[in-house]
This record gives sequence, structure tokens and C-alpha cells, in this order.
Amino acid sequence: MFEYLLPVLFALFLWWFSTGVVIYLDNLPMRTFRWSMIAGTIGLVIGLYLIAVSSADKSAAGAYLAFTGTLLVWAWVELSYYTNYVTGPRQTPCPEGTSGWRRFKLALQSNLYHELAILLLGAIIFALTWWDGNRVGLWTFLVLAWMHESARLNVFLGVRNPNEEFVPAHMHFVRSFIRRRPMNLLFPISVSVSTVALVLIIQQAIAPGVDAHTAVGLTLVATLMALAILEHWFLVIPLPTAMLWSWGLQARGNGSCFDVDVVMGTLGSGKTTFIRRLLGSESSADGHDVVLISDFSDRGVDAAVLKAEGAEVINFVDAGGYSSLHKELAEQLREISRDNTPQRIIIEPSGPRDAVAVIEAMRSPAVQGLIKGVRRFTIVDAETFQVDYSRNPDAMRSELLNSPYIVVNKIDRVGEEVLNTVASTLQELNPSAICFYTRYGDIDSEQLRRMTYQRPMQEDENSMEADDAARFDAEHKATREGETWSSVLEGEFDVKLLREFLDEAAAGNFGDLERVKGIVRLHSSWVRFDLSGGRVGMTAFTPYDDEQPRVVVIGEGAVTQSHKIEQALRSCLRTSNNPSDAPQRAVALSS
Repeated sequence: MFEYLLPVLFALFLWWFSTGVVIYLDNLPMRTFRWSMIAGTIGLVIGLYLIAVSSADKSAAGAYLAFTGTLLVWAWVELSYYTNYVTGPRQTPCPEGTSGWRRFKLALQSNLYHELAILLLGAIIFALTWWDGNRVGLWTFLVLAWMHESARLNVFLGVRNPNEEFVPAHMHFVRSFIRRRPMNLLFPISVSVSTVALVLIIQQAIAPGVDAHTAVGLTLVATLMALAILEHWFLVIPLPTAMLWSWGLQARGNGSCFDVDVVMGTLGSGKTTFIRRLLGSESSADGHDVVLISDFSDRGVDAAVLKAEGAEVINFVDAGGYSSLHKELAEQLREISRDNTPQRIIIEPSGPRDAVAVIEAMRSPAVQGLIKGVRRFTIVDAETFQVDYSRNPDAMRSELLNSPYIVVNKIDRVGEEVLNTVASTLQELNPSAICFYTRYGDIDSEQLRRMTYQRPMQEDENSMEADDAARFDAEHKATREGETWSSVLEGEFDVKLLREFLDEAAAGNFGDLERVKGIVRLHSSWVRFDLSGGRVGMTAFTPYDDEQPRVVVIGEGAVTQSHKIEQALRSCLRTSNNPSDAPQRAVALSS
């Protein structure tokens, strides 16, 4: 009996301990990941060496060596994935509402390199063991790979308890593929096939006359298979499995305390410009501010603009529903506080649904004790306010009611009568709010001193609630997915032709576009362009390291007219016959 008990206990301990170590390393600050991967790669080499040297050893000791070596190899597989070193070419969440084969394709793109690494290591282990007598390492790896893929597919299809608390915040794009449902059709097949395989392995392990090597090796493999089946049952049975590796999750730490500025507003109202003024006029004590942007595309331009100003920008591109977004944001805030130690985090939501999620995230237990104070701003475009309000009164009312400070921007573009109408409307909607009237989002230091921070849990009768998020989900989806197109813009552009394209877009030649913004390379300089509210703006731009020229188009026609837009942009490319770009720079700077 002892010859079977010892390998069971050995496999159980090594599985529990190695899993906990990987969880611990994955949840350390991201600056430590390089050293974790170096250590993990050394472990990978040692593991392959143990598999190789034990491949001809048909003793019990050879079985233990091969099993241990394979778990070291598998630890590298998991570590490289959850530190985001070996994942896939797509690093953005799954768009909300995506289903079927498209969702599977996007998931595969997010995990492609990880899957290829498993295949490659499996082939290496096969080559090391197949021609000799000790194949414990190969069987162990096959069990790990089979049950790993089975668990991932079940989580992808939907389970009751997906254990998403084990996914680090920096892997937020992975969480968007997790689906919660009571059961899926694959689960009973996975568990049944694995259970049959487990019974067959046990029968071989306890067969009469079996040698010590086979008994130990198959017992190790059978124990691992049993644990993997148990992990599958944990996916549908709501048990507190995190308790098994609570010591690994403690690596997340508590982080440092910080203030939060939430800057809300409609598309094109000047939120990014206001944040730039905020950073320039009111830097924190040690100058360490982090800007968290929810952009409309994985090629978002706003992050590049703020980076060019020297800000530390973290860009999350959300595509999940509200129920997952506010949890994801809470974890991301906690991770930022630990890894970046900011004095202040400035958050720019992309719409009312995201704004609700931000406010709910700040109430989450995950960040309790970390947030010192909160300021909430809503930026209003004086020129388009009446149109914006008539189009979406619920969304604008919700943001305005939730903001102690309202910044009425672009007042130089309207007359006194229009401005008075805007002011009276705001006064009626939120009489307790303090309003500031600006051009270009410019707030002076005296005005900023009047904008005090509130306690993070301080509530008022106008506070946004989760019900608001549900109401705005449909609008959010239509704006974020169906009416957004983006593309990389390679080559050198002619600034005059680019302006002509923007004038055509403003005239409605490509549909009812609300926003066209991007950054492009000229002959020896860069320019940033922005079409908003029918107005075209072009300014000189200083690119960040490895900046990528790109465009984001938002509005009705952004997708249906994307081919026409792309062709028009290509026609703006500079040719060898074009004159020097010196006058182009002058035009860009004067626009």
C-alpha cells in the first residue's frame, strides 16, 4: 500500500505547491516579471534535463524524476502565460455581443503563442522519451495539456464558477472571454472521458505483477488526472477554492493610497484637453500621476496625445458588460496603486456606462482604504450641448447629476444667448454643482483650489447606480462597436490633402461622423488631426517612443463607409512629386 500512497502524496504536494508558486509570482508587481521569467526559464531547462536523463531509467526514482521535470516544464507554461510574456497577438478584450466562431477566433488570437508553446514543448518531450523506456514525463505532460485545454474550453463556453479571481488584473483581456452559466454541453463529456481514462490508468497501476516503475509512474499520472477532474468539478460547484492558494494571492499586496479624478463628458467635448490642463496646472506632490483611459479603439489616439505630454498613461479598452467591467476596474486600480504608486489617478471614461462602472469600482472592497479622495468632473461642449442633450437626455442628465464640478468648454464658439441657455439648463439639472466656463479646457490654479476632493464613499441622492449602466448598455454597444472604425496609417502624408479629406468628412461625404481623430507622419514631422462638431483642427505632434500613426473614426457610417474612408486617406499620401513639407508644417501649426 505504501508504494501507492507515497506517489499520491508526492503528486498532491507538488501540484499544490507549484500552482501556488506560479500564482504568487503572477501577482507580484509587473516590474518583477522579468526576474520571474528568468527563474522560470531556468526551471524549464532543469525540467527538460530531468526528463532527458531519466528517459532510460525504468526505476521508481526515474518515474519521480520524470514527473518532477514535467511539472517544472508546465510551471513555465503557466508562468509565461499569466505574466503576459507568451499569450497571443491580440491583447484586447472580446467585443461585447460577439459570439460563435468569431468569439472563438478572437480567443484563439489572444492565446495563440501559448497554445503553440504547449505543442512545441510536447513535441520536445515526445522526442526525449518516446524511444526509451520511461515515458512518465510524456504521459504527465499529455494529462496536463488535455485537462488544461478542457478546462479552458469549458470556461470559454460558460461555467458557474470560473475562478476568475486567479486571473491577474494585467490579464484583463482574458477575463472578457470568461462566460458564466450553470452548465455547457462540453462539461459532462470532458468529465466522463477523463474519468474513464482515470479508471483505465488505475487498473494498469494496480494490475498483478506490475513493476515498481510502472506502479509509481502510473500512480503519479492517475493522481494528477484525479486532481484535474476535481478542478473541473470546482468550475460548477461554488466552493471557495481560492483558500487553497490564499498564500499565493497575498502577493497582490495592498498598494499605496491615491486620489482619483474622474473626467466625464460627451464625445468631442474636450475631456482629453482638460486632462492635459489638469496635469499641467496641478501636478501632484511628487509629480506622479497616472491617467487611465477607456478609449474607443485598441488604436486609440488620446493615450498617445497624453503620453506626448509626458503623462504616464494606462489604456484599457473595455468590451465586456457592466457586471464584469466594474470588477475589472477595481482590480486594475488596485494593481496600479501597487505597481505604479501614484499620488493621483485620472480616469477618463468613454461614456455614461463606463462612468457608472468607475464609480462602482471605487466602492469595491478591493480598493477600500486605498482611495483618499475623489473629484468628479463633467465637461460640456457649449457649442453642441443642446444637440447632445436632445439626442441622449438620460445619459447626459446622469453624468451632470453625478458631478459636483461642471466645466463648460468652448464658450468662445457661442454667443451670449446660447451660453445663457446652457447655463440655465445646467442650473436646473444640478443646482448644487459648481460651473466653470472655459476656452480650450483652461482652468487656472485659483479655480482648481475650489475643486476639493470628497471622501470616496461619500454619497448623495444623485449618485449613479448600477441600473443606470443597464440602461446605457445598448447605447454604449452601438457607439463602441457598430460605429467605430480604426486603422494604422503607414507612409508620409500631405497635410493639405489631409485637410481636404477632413473638410469632406465634415461636409458629410462619408456619413454622419461624430469624430475623426488621428496622428500621421509628414515628411520630417508629425501632425495630430481632429474633426469634432463639424470643426477641423490640426496641430504639430511630438510622437512617443515607437509611436504608430493611426486614425479612429466614430459615428454613423464609420463602418459602412470604411472602405471609402480608407481609399480617401490613401489618396492623402505624399508622393515624390509633392513639394517640400516645410509649408506643410506651417499650415499644420497655423490650423
